[in-house]
Amino acid sequence: MGTAKIYYQCDECGKLGLAKWGGMGRGDTLYLPEGFNYKNSDGRILEMYRGIICDECNLIKNKKIYVASSWRNEYHENVVFILKCKGHEVYDFKNPEPENNGFSWSEIDKNWKEWSPIQFKKALENPLAEKGFILDLNAMKWANICILVLPCGRSAHTEAGWMKGQGKKVFVYSPEKQEPELMYKIYDNIYTNINDLLSELEK
Repeated sequence: MGTAKIYYQCDECGKLGLAKWGGMGRGDTLYLPEGFNYKNSDGRILEMYRGIICDECNLIKNKKIYVASSWRNEYHENVVFILKCKGHEVYDFKNPEPENNGFSWSEIDKNWKEWSPIQFKKALENPLAEKGFILDLNAMKWANICILVLPCGRSAHTEAGWMKGQGKKVFVYSPEKQEPELMYKIYDNIYTNINDLLSELEK
């Protein structure tokens, strides 16, 4: 007995794809909107749904942006503000959710800069650190684009590298002189002007 197949055609690029319904079936990872009714059939095309956009086109049209940077970066807040003004959905690690100003090691210990490697490792298990980690990680999974705003440190580079490894686009924004880094070649592009970056996001 065959498995019922549900197909869609992307309204943007015209791609024909085999959809998933509620996580069942094979093909592209696509969950059709609620309200569609269909009948079971033995491996035949049931219906051609319209008004659906494939994953690739969705990546282009619906910008969900994770801004990776440093608490000390003076450009970060302005970048977040401009992106939101342009209509993009943006995750701000300094304001990850209402009434939350972001995780800081000082919440655990005011003398955190004096920690030994063992103390640091133990602090990672602290509930406050775990909550901050989960918020950022979930946002990294949610976003389809990462913008790495320089200068920044280990955390932001770890985030950008993880997102690139997940197949997401990563753009580096370098508004001021930085030490050259060869491995930035793995990222999709480097911008020194915010307007050029914004033009890229409009493509």
